Amino acid sequence: MKPLDLRRPSSLDTSAGQLLRRWRRQGLQVCTSVPTPGRHYLACRGEGEHGPWTALIDPQQWLRHTLAELPGLVPQAIRNEATLALFNALPRPFESLVAELDYGQLPPATLVVSQPGALALLPCVTMPWGELWLTQWPSGAGLANGHRPPWLDSIPVALKLTLGQTSLTLTQWQALRCHDVLRLDVRTDALCLAGRALGQFILHLEGFTMQLTPDSTEPLAPFVDDLPIKVEFVLHRQTFTLAELSAMVEGQVIALPVDVHMSVNLLANGEPFATGELVQLDTGLGVEIQTLGRAAGGSVDDE
Repeated sequence: MKPLDLRRPSSLDTSAGQLLRRWRRQGLQVCTSVPTPGRHYLACRGEGEHGPWTALIDPQQWLRHTLAELPGLVPQAIRNEATLALFNALPRPFESLVAELDYGQLPPATLVVSQPGALALLPCVTMPWGELWLTQWPSGAGLANGHRPPWLDSIPVALKLTLGQTSLTLTQWQALRCHDVLRLDVRTDALCLAGRALGQFILHLEGFTMQLTPDSTEPLAPFVDDLPIKVEFVLHRQTFTLAELSAMVEGQVIALPVDVHMSVNLLANGEPFATGELVQLDTGLGVEIQTLGRAAGGSVDDE
């Protein structure tokens, strides 16, 4: 039997595609290109609230923009080493147009030469001072919107109220019958949200109230933002009769739709929230999201 011929997206498609589409919607000039082989670049590293990033900057483009803002310097042929020294001497050598590439303080940059064949296609953003090639994009860039879409609020999360626990011997288990009463040896009144301890609960006639642990937060929004949400990837659903199931044997080939890999359903805690395409990654399988939020009743978000 032939294996599935799945598409292999590049690392740029899977890791930075969402970021580039967002920047384009913000009006930025964004493309993918390779830095010119043999040319010197400033290699810098920044870190902001969205995580660390590294980039290459054309020193001559940056210098021409900087000289225009520093009239005390006379525009002339300045060596790249001098440009590097000026870049490192400024507290903020450039301002970013996007929040994902903001930074507190840049460590000293270095001067590198782009070697032929050493770099692949990189995301390139045109800033007022020149082009910036991202060699490492910020890992937290997907959180840049700062808001939670409506469809995400509909994902169910299990809240468990545990009264306590007890232990039984095997003999006691065997003797257990209906209408027997088991005593709670240890009373916990534990309150857990998605498997994480949240605190304790107090029972009342009207319901229960929560007592959060010192590690928890009130209100619960920051705690909820870090909750683990189980994502399931459902390739296909098919109904069989009992007769068909009874006739099945191990190793039997069951036909699937030809394009079954194009419509994988994604469930968050059992709730459908997206569909996508099954793709081949270097270390296994993945699903590239095609529609997001539609199944949960929210608007489609193609970020």
